[in-house]
Amino acid sequence: MLRSSPHLPSSSVSTELDFLRTVAGALQQTDCEAALAAAQDARNRGLLRVAVIGQFKRGKSTLLNAFIGREALPAGVLPLTAVPTEVLDGPGELTVDSERTGTSVEPLDALAEFVTEARNPDNARGVRRVQVRVPLPAWARDVVFIDSPGIGSAHDQATETAHRILAEVDAAILVLSPDPPVSSAELEFVREAQTFASKLFVVINKADLLPGDARLTLIDYTRQVLRERAGLDDPRLYLLSARNVLQGRLGSPPSESADEGWATLVSDLDRYLGRDRRTSVREVERRQIALYAGRLRGIATLNLKSVAMSEHEFERAAGAVRTLLDSIPDEQHAADALLDGDVAQLLAGLDRQLADFREHQRDPIVRELDTFLGASRATGASTLVREFDRRFRQALAPRVANLRDSLARYVHAGLEVAFHRYERRVSALLESIDRAAAASFEVDLVPVAARVPLADSDAYYPRVTGLYDGTFAGQTALLLPALLVRGRIRRGLGHTVSEELDAQSGRIRTDLIDRTHASRRRFKAIAAEQIERVAGSVENAVRVGRAHREEGAEPARAWRLRVENWVRELDALVAENPGSGSTRLEAPGGSV
Repeated sequence: MLRSSPHLPSSSVSTELDFLRTVAGALQQTDCEAALAAAQDARNRGLLRVAVIGQFKRGKSTLLNAFIGREALPAGVLPLTAVPTEVLDGPGELTVDSERTGTSVEPLDALAEFVTEARNPDNARGVRRVQVRVPLPAWARDVVFIDSPGIGSAHDQATETAHRILAEVDAAILVLSPDPPVSSAELEFVREAQTFASKLFVVINKADLLPGDARLTLIDYTRQVLRERAGLDDPRLYLLSARNVLQGRLGSPPSESADEGWATLVSDLDRYLGRDRRTSVREVERRQIALYAGRLRGIATLNLKSVAMSEHEFERAAGAVRTLLDSIPDEQHAADALLDGDVAQLLAGLDRQLADFREHQRDPIVRELDTFLGASRATGASTLVREFDRRFRQALAPRVANLRDSLARYVHAGLEVAFHRYERRVSALLESIDRAAAASFEVDLVPVAARVPLADSDAYYPRVTGLYDGTFAGQTALLLPALLVRGRIRRGLGHTVSEELDAQSGRIRTDLIDRTHASRRRFKAIAAEQIERVAGSVENAVRVGRAHREEGAEPARAWRLRVENWVRELDALVAENPGSGSTRLEAPGGSV
């Protein structure tokens, strides 16, 4: 590749990455330079980086433990911190890199002290990276598995880290489960992964929770959603139970055979990461090279134009771009205000629907419970109270579940509309930078759109509280005859139902509001990051051009010749890596 180029004397990928990193550094494209450094480091170590991704509590750590054949990674109900855990072949030790204490070797069983919220809340220890070095299968000995923090938990930093990891991986294993099926946050994660990872393996874990017919339904549904909403062409799904596989590898009989997809998954991973490793590595390299070469080509062209212009032309063009960049904060603030207004209107509608629920459901529940009390033949107060509480839960639970599902859909749909409006504003702002650069320097810089769905959450628990069973009132009632207790319950029935409906509505409202605000925060953060990146790229390219102009005619001419060579080389890199810059993520073909 580019054999005639004085900067690229050979076709080695290391040389190409060196070249791209040199260009990025010279043009002050810090984000691109850092990403290239990470790619170069991974290549120098001869390792493929495979991220295990998915929503909180999908079983990602258990799946990795099944690969390892031992319970090395903590798996449970508490989420991981924002610290990703890297798993690679080694003698059986834990390496911790901390900003406070440096690098240390710890016993494997101390891992939870560093990577769980329970032991290291909000990463109070300042851990930067954790590596678990344990013996791996032969096909995985040149692979780094990354146990990424779960997306959609209550910890925004963990979700941010999970998204950032995507820029550093070569392949990904998406772990889903039936409870619930693939979420909007996970679909967004897959769409984002398409920019970086060259291969995606989709695992449906916890298959032992479903009967045979339900498994087939889940497979069809998941495949359809991934195809229609994530852009995957006929993705292959691996249905298994990581817990059962791990139990089998540890020598204990699994509770149920639900690992029919395990052997196929290992075989496909073996082929991609082992036998076809050379081809897989080259696919990743071609993708990375074309991606960064394409980005840098536009920036280099902008810089070249800024140097080649006359002083008058340069001042006019740079001034036009500067004027636009100075207006960005006000435009961004206006877009944020629009989004805030849409969200406030959406939440007002949420409150109205909750009020309607309380108003329209109270009387039917009261009548249903009053009928039950009138027909009850319980002679003991204790029996009557327990039966009443059970019937109360039976009357309330499905109504609350339906309400929450309905309101979650309502909020999600409303956010999609609000985010789409905001996205149009942000895209217009990014396009204005593009237009300013195109008009002033005749360069095309493609903006990037932001999409964030309703955040997923485990904060809501459909419990029923405030009833007689277990309360002080209930315990006092047990001392009275059943007849008196029945009368007391019936007289206070309206108040009891209203109180519980208020409690359930408040719990749903808090959950959905928290999720809405989390989505809004992340959406704004993504938009701000994109605006800053595009504006910073343009600003730095112009600044570097100005600096070289101010050095005098001969230095400016030498710089211009250098950048012209870069542009030709970048064009050649993009041309010789066809298709690698697309946003289509490949998944193993076939069916379960």
